[in-house]
Amino acid sequence: MVMTVAHQHTIDACLGAVASVCLAIKDLAMEAGLSVEIQMALELAVCEAVNNAIVHALDNQPQEKVTIETEVQPGKLDIYIRERGTAIPSCVLNNIDEANLDPGTECHLDHLPTSGRGLHMIDALCHEWNYHSAEGVNTFHLVFCSPEN
Repeated sequence: MVMTVAHQHTIDACLGAVASVCLAIKDLAMEAGLSVEIQMALELAVCEAVNNAIVHALDNQPQEKVTIETEVQPGKLDIYIRERGTAIPSCVLNNIDEANLDPGTECHLDHLPTSGRGLHMIDALCHEWNYHSAEGVNTFHLVFCSPEN
């Protein structure tokens, strides 16, 4: 039988609160036995997802809350990021690949968008992920696993 340990963090919807929760979750990744490479990917993806929740869903309103729940198992970490803001439109979720910047094309840094790459980055960093909105709660579920899981 695999033992699952659950943790929960709730933060105000302000960007200054994100770093501490990402570090705490990185510690949980170490507890799960995930490699340093996966820990780095996890930290980046979680920071991006929480930042997106604060900036886009909650419009930087510090009176709003973001709840981050984790389930730790040996070799696996599930992360649930929940908030009650504006949901990600399905047309955005269905077109994540179109946000990819093709490395084969010539791009000048001055012409790159300053936003819009977060979901693509999360997609590239996570073992798996999903997003859904129900009854006013938006949930981003990120999964990180050791290669053998």
